[in-house]
Amino acid sequence: MATFLKSFFVNPECDVVRGGLRLKHPDGSSLHLWIKLGMQLQDGLAHKMVMGFKGDSGCRFCTLCLNAWCSVSPVLGDDDKPLMICTMTKCSEAIKATDADILGAIDRLALRKADPNCGPDEFERWQKASGLLYQEHGLLSDPVLRAQEIVQPCSQYCHDPMHTMIANGVLNVVLWLLLVALSHHFNIWQILHQYVALWTTPRHFKNTHLHEMFNKKREESCKNSGKGRFKCMASELLGVYPILAYYFQSLLHRGNCNCRLEIIAVLLCCDLMDLLCAIPLGITQPGMLRSAVDALLQACKDAGWTDRLIKKFHWILHFPDELEQWLLIPTCFSLERKHRLVKRFAQT
Repeated sequence: MATFLKSFFVNPECDVVRGGLRLKHPDGSSLHLWIKLGMQLQDGLAHKMVMGFKGDSGCRFCTLCLNAWCSVSPVLGDDDKPLMICTMTKCSEAIKATDADILGAIDRLALRKADPNCGPDEFERWQKASGLLYQEHGLLSDPVLRAQEIVQPCSQYCHDPMHTMIANGVLNVVLWLLLVALSHHFNIWQILHQYVALWTTPRHFKNTHLHEMFNKKREESCKNSGKGRFKCMASELLGVYPILAYYFQSLLHRGNCNCRLEIIAVLLCCDLMDLLCAIPLGITQPGMLRSAVDALLQACKDAGWTDRLIKKFHWILHFPDELEQWLLIPTCFSLERKHRLVKRFAQT
């Protein structure tokens, strides 16, 4: 990645940052473009692989925050290790790191690496404490990129709403927890299977079998996985969540409603999804996102789900500031669809 960025932004034949590109139209007129690296849209794994962050194996699972330290849940995750959980309930509680904080930590790791008195085990503890991996030829260690301030690890990073919310994300977790709670009172899976089948989705929806997400086979698959989240494709959950929100809201308005706090948490999560989906329309404001995020996290605490708030619940704390900075938050839906094509060419 460092080599790619230097070939584009540190190219002696074409300085796209200061000199720009001149594009000539057929009628003789021209258009001048200047290009600057502004945003890096990534999910958690890309953040780890590209930027050299340790992720779950570090004490700071969110390197963009100075106070996002390891908080361990008694619940075990997929790898039979305790889950790292989000303990913050308000956006204002997050103390944001700066580019200088991250780059300074990388420089300190470089000094430790060069110290002959610092053994491998001690150096690994330093990496774990900082939440960073020292990579001699990595993106954050490249002297050319740093000298020209091309890569800015904090101010350029943007969380992907798709991976955060509906790709084994926040909505998958809260929906599963609600289904588990309601299943103690009635057969919610069978009811949702019949209820969703009554709806006719718009024609541009390619998935017209959303009710099959709640069939017996899917129910058993979710239960047997032991992952503590609702298993489905991101596009499926994107299509079905408004229908579920309508059903749960009607359920909440009935008398003697079971699992009231759990239903409220899921409805607030659907509200957050609505705001994220409305960002391209220009009607979602950062303050609206902050209020929605704070309300959702508090509702999850009130529902007793503190030990289930995986690190993606922390990612949503960054959405308001990212919207305020860029006025938009893109998603990786279209990019994910191209992965198979790229992999096919890369493997030949």
